[in-house]
This record gives sequence, C-alpha cells and structure tokens, in this order.
Amino acid sequence: MQKRGQVTIYIIVGIVILAVFGIIFFLGSSVVKQDFQSELKNVKVPEQIKPVKGYLDSCIEDVVYNGAQILGSSGGYIDIPIDDLSRGIFNEFSNSLEIGSSEVAYWYYKSSNNLDKTQIPSIGDMEKELEEYVNENVGFCLRDLDSFEYEGFDVEYDDFNVASNIEIKDTHIEARIYAPTDIKKGDVGSYFDQHLVDVDVNLGKMYDSALEVFEKENDENFLEEKTIDMMVVYDEIPFSNTEFTCERLIWSKDEVEEDFRDIVSFNLGGIGLKDSNIVSGDNNYFEVDLDSDADVGFEYMPSWPFYMSVSPSNGNLLVGDSITQDNPEIAKYMNLFFCMNNYHFVYDVKYPALVSLSDEDDFVFQFVNMVVIDKNQPREFVGVVDFYDDEGLLGDGFCENRINEIEVVGLDASNYRGIYNADVSYSCMGSSCYVGTTNSDGVLIDDFPICLNGQVFIEKEGYYSSPATASTDVSGTRVGMLLEPYYDVDVKFRVVDLNTGQTRNLVPDEESAIFQFRNLDNDYTTMVVSGLDEVTLINGNYEVTTYLMDEGGSVTIEGQEVYECVDVPKGGVLGVLGFEEEKCFEYEYEDSEVDGIMTGGIVFEYEFTHNDLGGASEITLYAPFVKEADTYEDVFDIINNLESRNVENYRYPEVR
Repeated sequence: MQKRGQVTIYIIVGIVILAVFGIIFFLGSSVVKQDFQSELKNVKVPEQIKPVKGYLDSCIEDVVYNGAQILGSSGGYIDIPIDDLSRGIFNEFSNSLEIGSSEVAYWYYKSSNNLDKTQIPSIGDMEKELEEYVNENVGFCLRDLDSFEYEGFDVEYDDFNVASNIEIKDTHIEARIYAPTDIKKGDVGSYFDQHLVDVDVNLGKMYDSALEVFEKENDENFLEEKTIDMMVVYDEIPFSNTEFTCERLIWSKDEVEEDFRDIVSFNLGGIGLKDSNIVSGDNNYFEVDLDSDADVGFEYMPSWPFYMSVSPSNGNLLVGDSITQDNPEIAKYMNLFFCMNNYHFVYDVKYPALVSLSDEDDFVFQFVNMVVIDKNQPREFVGVVDFYDDEGLLGDGFCENRINEIEVVGLDASNYRGIYNADVSYSCMGSSCYVGTTNSDGVLIDDFPICLNGQVFIEKEGYYSSPATASTDVSGTRVGMLLEPYYDVDVKFRVVDLNTGQTRNLVPDEESAIFQFRNLDNDYTTMVVSGLDEVTLINGNYEVTTYLMDEGGSVTIEGQEVYECVDVPKGGVLGVLGFEEEKCFEYEYEDSEVDGIMTGGIVFEYEFTHNDLGGASEITLYAPFVKEADTYEDVFDIINNLESRNVENYRYPEVR
C-alpha cells in the first residue's frame, strides 16, 4: 500500500511539473509575440528627422507588400523551384503554369514521368523567400535617402550588409530589417541599427484558406468529378451512349479536344465555394461545400496546356461501333449506316486549374492544381501531401538512376540518312524519361535507366514513328529505328464504273466518296472524303476500303422485330460513372425510308512507295460504281461483295 501511494505522489508531481512548463511556455510565447509590437511602439524618432525616417519606413513597407503580392500571385513562391526537366515537348506542363510573362506554381501535378508530385510551400518557406526578396530590394530605399541631402539632411547607411527577419501572421507581416542608418539634421540625429515595419496584408490567412481548398480537392476530387460530368453532359465530347440514328458517328479527336477545352473553360468559371459571390441563384450544383472568408474562383483558359488521350481511336478519328442485330441482313445494312450506335470511349485527361482567392482588400493568393482523369475515373492520389522542403527525391529514382550507356539511331526511312535533333525518350512500367536529342548523324549515345522490355521513342515533326522495344540492362545495346516521313499530297476524286471500266467525275451535291487507308506494316490509319483537297500518307502496303454514296437516293427497309442486349452506363446523366450493366431491348421496326445509300464499294490492297509519294504532286482516287440501288436488297448485295468484288475494271490510285 505504501509503494502504491508513493507512485501516485510521483504521478501528481509529474503532472504539476508539466503544467508549470506548459504555463511558462505559453507565457514565454506570448511575451515573444508581444516583443515586436512593443518595440515598434517604443521607437523614438526626433521630429526634425521624421521626414527621412518616415519615407524609409514607408518604402520598406512597400517592398514587403510587393514581395507578399508576388508570393500570393505565384503560389507561395517568389522563385519557383526549377523542374528536373525543362518545359518542352516532353514536359509541356512542367511544375508551373505560364500566364503571360508570369508563372504560378502547381501544388499538385503529374511529373514528366507520370509520378504524383506536390510542392506546397510552408509558412517558413515563404518567410525565407520574403526575407531574401527584402534583402535584395531594400537597398533601393536606402539609396533614395541621398536625395534628402538637398534638404539639409546628412544620411549614412550600409546597403551591402542588409539582413531581415520576417514573420507572416494571419492579417499582417512583421518585418525587422537590419540596415544600420544614421540620420542627422543640424545638431539633431539618431542612429537606427534596425527598422521595424508592420504591413497590413492577409497573406497568412489567405494561405490557410488556400490549404483548405487544396485539401478539399485532394480528398474529394470535386474538380475531377465535375470534369467527368462535363464529359457525360456535353454532346461535343463522345463518351458512352447508345444512340438511334442513321448518321455516321465519327468525331475528329482534334475537334473534340478543342471543344473540351472550351467546355472546361466555361464551366470551371462557374464553380465557387458555398455562399460565395461566384455561385448565383439556386444552382447549387456549382457549389463546393467549404466555408471560407475569401472569395474563391477556379479558372482554365483554352490556350493553356491540355492533354487528352482517347481509346479506342482510329488515327485522328473516333468512330462509334454499331450494334449487331440477330438478323444478319438487317445487321449489315444498319452497320453500314450506323442506324443504331453503341460507343464507349475511355479518356485520360490532364489540365491545370488556377485556384484564386481574394479578400476584401483585393489581395490575391493563387495556386495551380492539376486536374487528372485516369481512364474515365478521378485520379487517386494515395501518397502523402508533402511540403516542398520535405519532399526530397520522391519519384525521381527511375529517371535519375541512368547507368547503362545505350546507342539509339534514328534514320529517315526514305533515304536512310540520320535525322538530326530528334527527341528521344524511354518508357518503362508507366514511367517515361526524356533522354536527349540525336546529333547530325541521327545518333544519341547516353545513359539510360535500367528496364527490361521498355520502349524507346524517337519523335520528330514531319515523321511517323512507332516505339521500339529495348532492354537496357546491358551497356552497349544499340537500337536502330526507321522513321517514316509524312507526305501531304493533293487528292482528286473520280468514279469508275465496274461494269464498263469507264470513268467520270463525281456528281456535285449528289455523290460522295469515302476512302479508308489502313497501313498493314504499322498502325498508321487515315481517311479522306470527297470535298477534301489533301491526303497524308506514309510509305507502306495499305488495305483500302472505299465507298461511293448516293446522297440523293433512298431505299425502303421492311419492318422487323429485333431483340438486342447491350452494355450501357449505370444511372442517369450524373450518376455513377464508369460502371456498366446489361440491358436488353426489343425493337419493332416499321417500314422506313433511308436517304443516302451506297451505290458501290470495294476493298483492295495497294502499296505506296517512297518513290511514288516523294515525287507526287497529285493522287487520283477512284470510287467504284456497282449499280443503282433501288431496294435494300441491292444495297445488301453491294455490301456482301465488298471484299470479293471483281476488280478487273477497277482503276487503282494514280500517282503523278
């Protein structure tokens, strides 16, 4: 019993000691916090020299405030850290967003090798940067004091050994500038070994609010969720749907990306925090449930970087897949004219969202967050959100561990000459590293990171290139790659009658021709339709599929009953995304008339050589006419014989 009582006494004494130390620490901190304000109030300035001292303090305040503005406008940095890979073709986004002549730091982004990165400055980081800025710029204030000599003042100062101590508070900045200054006028003078200024600016408060917005986005991905909503809602972005239409569902990837940029720009500007001035009326869809004293806005400009990858795609085309019916005859007809379409595209998207916070005094703090859609899903950042000064070498291991020397040779496939200044990169397991550029002989010899069965990429404007598989575990490996030059050739369209062999021009406004080129030697695919003036081809053996369409003709489809099961997205427009379920439909088609019918078509192989394309000024393409299609049986006959049609009277492309 006595031992237990002694232990209890020790515990009580320990608690008392901790409490005493806690009180001493709290009081000590309060005293330290009050020291600056007390010193500021106790600064004595003789009346005779107040003009000089007042000007100097006011100038220092301006320097501190200007530095705070730079910090706020650049994401908490005055000098944004240098990215490992400079901004360029392999690192379009980099670690900052260029807005005119200024830059704003990303707080979250994907690096050039597709790794998650954060670079959030701490309050201590901002204080250090502001101290350096003040040290570099307060000399201008000191040198301006020379102008007071004409008013009878004698001023001496040291502008070479300026030092400062900055503390960023919620609503103000306490700046202590060590710059010895001696000010005299007549017999009155004072020596100041330091200058104290208190600058009213909500830098600390705005930084805390910015952190809250960042953490909200990092936890909930509300920008990604709303981006996916845009993909679902807007018809300009083909996403996932089943449509009943006889129009050919083909999208240009370039046009989709351009529309995507505009849609993001328009909608992002409507997002705001709850009860903010940005969100108006009862449209709470654009509200972000986060309370903040600052006005918060989100922005994307179409001229800023934007990355979009879509699968499946056919070159620069996105094509909807038609649904196969049980009736093979109906299937062939409807597959051709896309009367029923089911499509599901998978997107990878990255773009910068500028987050701007402003207070009642119009002080702005802003940072950039990268919005990332990964295979139609919001990005999942499972790492630790690190402040920049604690980040270290997170994610840099692969690209920095370049050990084995590899030789890469890039040659022009048309003449086997080396391609100068081609960009070389290496990809392994989802990480990509920019290595360098080829010399005048088309050769790059450099150290590569170690990887088994990675992929070497050589890219040069004006060339089509497929990656080459290469292992870099052995030094001295040599990788040779042939790059096929693009040839832009004028195109002319004609019609050839497969019954007689006679040729003629297309009937204006009544006929159209479609040519699909699939290179059998690689993945290059392109399409050209009548009305276009140019086709882009590369060397190789092609499978060419061509159709002749009578835009003014029509046929009648007899009514049918069709039962079909398809995979469709779950839920409504804004429902659960990325998940599908099987739904079955029974359709009863009445007799219907379809305008725009096929009057000819054929599939053939043809080889375009470098000699053909290199010296070509024009290619004439012939669309085959089979017969006038008065009934749907006629159309089915044309479709059934696309690949087996007699080509005796067909005219192959003429290159001249």
